[in-house]
Amino acid sequence: MPDLQSVIPFVSHICIGQLERGEKNATIESIEKVCKALALPFEVLFENIVTGDTKNDVAKECYCLITLRPEKEQKAILELIKKTDRV
Repeated sequence: MPDLQSVIPFVSHICIGQLERGEKNATIESIEKVCKALALPFEVLFENIVTGDTKNDVAKECYCLITLRPEKEQKAILELIKKTDRV
């Protein structure tokens, strides 16, 4: 992966250091600029985030398996789960 400063020269090296050390939080706007500079779709950064109780290993595994499937299959799985929940 390229050095962040070389890819996004509009962000100071001090700011990048603070972000990398977790001393500062990035804004949505700065994240979007980084994504554009890296030609990376914004949503890719968040596609593997698990919400809710991350201690629930079954839910995490389900989430990971489902996200690997095409969106059409994900929707079908969701509908199946919803039907099962109603029973």
